[in-house]
Amino acid sequence: YNFFTVKTDTIFANNPFADASLNTYSVVKEYFINIDSTQFIDYSDLKGKNIPKIKAEIIWYKKLNTETPGNILIGKDRLFLTGRNGTIYSMDYKGKTVWTYNLNEEVTGKPALIKDILIVATTEGDLFTIKATTGEVIQSIGIDDALVTTILKTKINYYGEETDAVIVGSGSGTFYSYTLNKLELVWSNNLSGNKIVTEPLIVKHRLIYGSSDGYLYSIDDRTGVLYWKWKPKKMKDKILNFSNPLSDGNNIFITASNGVVYKIDLLLGTTVWKAGKHKASLSLGLSSTGKTVITKTTKGKIVLLYNRTGKKYGNIKLKIGIDALKHTPIEWNRNFIISSDIGKVYLIDKKYKYKPLFFLGNAALNSIQKINDNTFIVSNIDGKIVLFSLQ
Repeated sequence: YNFFTVKTDTIFANNPFADASLNTYSVVKEYFINIDSTQFIDYSDLKGKNIPKIKAEIIWYKKLNTETPGNILIGKDRLFLTGRNGTIYSMDYKGKTVWTYNLNEEVTGKPALIKDILIVATTEGDLFTIKATTGEVIQSIGIDDALVTTILKTKINYYGEETDAVIVGSGSGTFYSYTLNKLELVWSNNLSGNKIVTEPLIVKHRLIYGSSDGYLYSIDDRTGVLYWKWKPKKMKDKILNFSNPLSDGNNIFITASNGVVYKIDLLLGTTVWKAGKHKASLSLGLSSTGKTVITKTTKGKIVLLYNRTGKKYGNIKLKIGIDALKHTPIEWNRNFIISSDIGKVYLIDKKYKYKPLFFLGNAALNSIQKINDNTFIVSNIDGKIVLFSLQ
């Protein structure tokens, strides 16, 4: 008889005497096993002299036991994370839950925080403002559209007064802008009539996003008016997807589904350079100085490009496979930290030595975010969170 079944970190005790006609076992009880997930990292492919000396210290680990497709929102003294089931979690920097609130609606996008007001959008088309200190709902408004993107914040001139506003994108490809205080519609715009395929980015009041029609759009975040739309030239096949756009303040960096990395002038919407020899995936990052473009290839390599020219100056071979999610590598003291779809966080030091820091399980990770000088946070889509430091 099969008395026990092990799945990831849970043991299921089965009843082999259940009705055989159902061809199944009944689960009697399940037990959670506390594990040190770093013990499952395979270092066999690393040579001792090529392993970085930098070490990761896990400050705290938290498991929410719910699907969390959006990334963590970092506040001044609070962390916020939303579950797909609509549960909002407010945590302090010690990992203690301060409050939770369930909207009872699906949430897939990352919320926004303006002062002490949390803004959350749902796929049912509701936009909520919530007291960040208590979880109390302040106001909500219904929109006949599924709200799916990260919420962005901006300032607008509304009837002669400077006002906080939020912007969110929908499943139909429409962006909506609302005032924060009364949730009054400022503008809405659907330029392509197609799906939004990137997280939106605001740089100097320009909202940048990619569409499934193969274009990258730049619109005014105060009015919704189009500045420019851009697509790669001389393409045989239609571009269906892009990496999430990044900016150094004057240019936009993006990888298209053709595997080419592009640098685009922010104001003009013209191509500055393109790098197409590396078959880049849709995971793209920038160094803290903006001088290095960090790309991950479809073969799992990390390629470093000069911002100014797009020329390669570094190449690191990693065995981390192809990403389905769009990870944003980050730079720390000339070292690089990278999350992956296979649940591992990797460190590449300034001498291009690399190692996996820890393993969060088989679920894909969201992009790593920096808290302060040497402290970082990462979550996976199964609701596991790790706050860690590098030394």
